[in-house]
Amino acid sequence: MSWIFDIAKLFTDKIGESVRNREVRDRVKWDRVADYFDNIANCLKGMVEQFRLFKIPREHGKELEELARNFERVAYSIYSRKNKKDKAEVGELKSLMDTLVKHATNQHQQLRAAKDSKLDPATLKQGEQLIEDMERAIGRFRGLAKTLRSLEP
Repeated sequence: MSWIFDIAKLFTDKIGESVRNREVRDRVKWDRVADYFDNIANCLKGMVEQFRLFKIPREHGKELEELARNFERVAYSIYSRKNKKDKAEVGELKSLMDTLVKHATNQHQQLRAAKDSKLDPATLKQGEQLIEDMERAIGRFRGLAKTLRSLEP
C-alpha cells in the first residue's frame, strides 16, 4: 500500500493552513518557497514517468532526497527560527517530508513486482494505484505552490 498521497495531503494541508495565517512581507521569499514545492512536484512527475516504463528513477529519487535535505532552510524563509511553535511545526513538517521521500523512493520494488507479474491482476492494480497516488500528490504540491503565489503582501 502506498502512503504517498496521504502524507502529501497531510503535509500540504498543514503548511497551507499555516501560511494562510502569515503575513507576506517579502514576495521573493514566498515565491522561492513556491518554486521549491513545484520542484518537488516535478521530481515526483519524473518518477511517475520512469515508473510507467518500469524503470527505477534514481536521478529523480536523488533530487527528491536533496530537496528534502534543504526543507528546513527553505521553510525558515517564511517561518521564524525564534518562535518555538514555528520550530516545532517545521520539525513536524520535516519529518513528514522525510517520510514522503522514503516512500516515494522505495516504490520501485512494488512496481518491479507489478512488472514481473504481468498476469497477476492484484499486483498490477497495486502498481497502478501507486502511480495514481503519486499523481495526486503532485497535484497537492502544485496546489500548495499556487496558494503561496496567490497570497498578497
